[in-house]
Amino acid sequence: MSMEPVRVGLLSVGGWSFGHAKAALALDEVEVVAWNEPSDEWSAKFAELCSLPKSDSAESVCADKRVEAVVSGTPNHVHLTHGLLAAKHGKHLLVEKPMTNRLDEALQLAEAARKAGILVCVGHNRRRNPGLRLLKRMVDGGELGRVVTGESAHAHSGGMRMKPEHWRYHRDKCSCGPLAQLGVHEIETLMHILGPVTEVTAMFDHLACPGDNWDATSCIMRFASGPIVTLSCNYDSPPVGFVNLHGTGASARCDLRTGFHIWRAGEKEPQQLDWGEGVDTLREQMGNFARAVRGLEEYEVGLDKALLAVAVMEGAIRSAEEGRTISVERELGVPLDAYPLPEWPA
Repeated sequence: MSMEPVRVGLLSVGGWSFGHAKAALALDEVEVVAWNEPSDEWSAKFAELCSLPKSDSAESVCADKRVEAVVSGTPNHVHLTHGLLAAKHGKHLLVEKPMTNRLDEALQLAEAARKAGILVCVGHNRRRNPGLRLLKRMVDGGELGRVVTGESAHAHSGGMRMKPEHWRYHRDKCSCGPLAQLGVHEIETLMHILGPVTEVTAMFDHLACPGDNWDATSCIMRFASGPIVTLSCNYDSPPVGFVNLHGTGASARCDLRTGFHIWRAGEKEPQQLDWGEGVDTLREQMGNFARAVRGLEEYEVGLDKALLAVAVMEGAIRSAEEGRTISVERELGVPLDAYPLPEWPA
């Protein structure tokens, strides 16, 4: 697809942002025209890939008249600041997930973006994994029958190495620990497959890793289409990442490390399926963003979907703190119509 490259400013290039930056440099649809990074170490690393001089600040990138759109892959507590800068200067925004740490921040960013008339595109790249794409196609095609329950887990032991200077160490910077960084992937992907979450019940604790943040979270989510799905996350154990869905016609397991298996009703054992070639999800996401800015296609996870994902996180936090089930629409005031409901086979 031939198009004029979108002139992009990178608000950060360190840590996870480095992947976004490399994706932007690799695409013909994107021209990087400005960048900033507070870390000298990461600045030097990016300068090996890009000869452009570093801008003075994130705001100077947003104010640059050459820039049409900006990308922020910063820690969660910076997302609102960068989002408001993008809105202030009228620049379309690709921001790392979650959109913000808390729902009040997400609503503030949403209002600013709508007033400014900018796109807010959020980096929920997990749904782009080919195994989860396959799971979505199978549910849509009725191969699982009516989905009734499910389980998902996402964990790694990175929390055991955290130090006070790490932002994930602190609850005010990473609102619900591994749920905000890992589990939000599954929250959004499951809504992509099953439709919106209506209720969430959660328990959080701080059990093993250093810091003052939760490191173990478990949620039960009820979906508007009927299924009840559990989601467990931690920062303490060896890595795990899977989504299991159980329906009247089959059970499917998408494990990002061991592959995709389906056990169909009436069969004696599960079958392993090939989900195809791997995908550079950050590069695919960046291309989707550029084409959305040009009006050539819709970005997969825009403002309304990302807002609902933050609302489910917020509901989980409140449930864990108050010891009760939280209604996403009735108590948090976030509409559920961003995600369509699946059509179950008769």
